[in-house]
Amino acid sequence: MVIKSGFENTQEIPLKCPILLLDGGLGTTLEAPPYNTKFSQSTPLWSSHLLVSSPEILEDLQRDFVRNGADILLTATYQASFEGFAATPRVSPLASSLTGGKGTNHELSTERMTLIGYGKDEAKGFMRNAVLIAQSAFSLHSYERDKKGLIALSLGAYGATMRPSQEYTGDYPPTLMADASGLSNWHAERLAVFTESQQTWDAVDFVAFETIPLLEEVYAIRRSMAKVVSGEKRRKWWISCVFPDEVTNQGYRLPDGNSPVEVIKAMLSPSRDQEYQTPWGVGINCTKVEKIRHLVRSYEEGIRDMTAHDDSAAFGWPWLVLCPDGAEGLVYNTSTQTWDETAGYDKAVQKESWDKQVFEVVMEIHEEKKWKGVIVGGCCKTSPAHIGRLREQFNNIGWNRESWQSTKDDK
Repeated sequence: MVIKSGFENTQEIPLKCPILLLDGGLGTTLEAPPYNTKFSQSTPLWSSHLLVSSPEILEDLQRDFVRNGADILLTATYQASFEGFAATPRVSPLASSLTGGKGTNHELSTERMTLIGYGKDEAKGFMRNAVLIAQSAFSLHSYERDKKGLIALSLGAYGATMRPSQEYTGDYPPTLMADASGLSNWHAERLAVFTESQQTWDAVDFVAFETIPLLEEVYAIRRSMAKVVSGEKRRKWWISCVFPDEVTNQGYRLPDGNSPVEVIKAMLSPSRDQEYQTPWGVGINCTKVEKIRHLVRSYEEGIRDMTAHDDSAAFGWPWLVLCPDGAEGLVYNTSTQTWDETAGYDKAVQKESWDKQVFEVVMEIHEEKKWKGVIVGGCCKTSPAHIGRLREQFNNIGWNRESWQSTKDDK
């Protein structure tokens, strides 16, 4: 059963609490026990493939994140795209009936599929259903039936929909990048899938653009939001960028070489002609946890520089979104779709657990009281158990659901 969102609109989202907990890595958790999902070249949608093949398994996993304390669920749409659905072999009725459940190795193989892709109308239905599945995960968990959960629409970088994926490199097709409006139009078309359905859009509390590798794509997303989402359709939204070591060998720059200071300015620079919509939050995701502190400081440096040199940028501080990965030295190989060990990485050097490292960074940020608040969760290799341990850290200091208060002035 799907129930109505607990909040009539985003002005009623309980954001007086300075810390909200997001979920973790959906695709990598599906690959691990007890789900044991096997993704391959025949499943270009990655975790979004379960919208087609096994929505009940997807809902079960998202409910597990809720049980472990997630306040916000990201929808299973990170890699969803019209191109991805068109390249996805159809799941036959027999294949659907054979799909295993929790604790079953249910490999998504071509033996159970035909070779015809899904059209745009079908793709829209699957993508919109991801929002309803996340709603259901909040409404059907067993321990707290009246919990009011929040839904964040997850939209990955264009590179996340490529094969092999390129969100860690930003190596996009020249034909797409030749026209300044190419990326913006692509994001706007996918975003419109959700805004054009009133039922779907009413259930969305946040829009999350994740793992963005290019400064140019940051601007494209801001243009797409200005084009598609306005007036009563406006939602709180954020952009999260990725800072992978394996691309630049520097670790503190985008794959395109831009610094965090340049990134934050691209995210928040004012738009005098309304061409760009300014995000409510800015973030870092799919990045090693040990790098987060330095990157946040660089973001802060960029904001201070903006406010010092441009009066029109005196907009106050946004919310900060942090979703570091839990890969512990592993790096995802987009060609082989496997996790490879990083040369020279010594696990013994990591003296603290993922949840403790994240907790310490968030508490430093909270105590300094610069940012309006923090949304924190995990990315690749972070499971419901990781989120549960992080929730326990916050509960121990009194930051929990009961400390939320409704607000109508945090726009």
